Amino acid sequence: MRFCCVVFKNAVLDAGNKGISVLCRNDEQSRCFYLQGRACDAFEEAKLKNLPKNIDIPKLRIVEQTGIQF
Repeated sequence: MRFCCVVFKNAVLDAGNKGISVLCRNDEQSRCFYLQGRACDAFEEAKLKNLPKNIDIPKLRIVEQTGIQF
């Protein structure tokens, strides 16, 4: 894949890591990108989802993602 700039390339390479990243989909039906923001790294996600319900912590959105059409 060719990238328009270093920032976009780094965002693609950061997929699955804490922070902002870009996920790419490139198949016969479509080519699209997803802008993703993560509160934690992907490997830590399962630990946070399985916390006991009686722990008093604020609600946290672990992953937020939206499509980008071009």
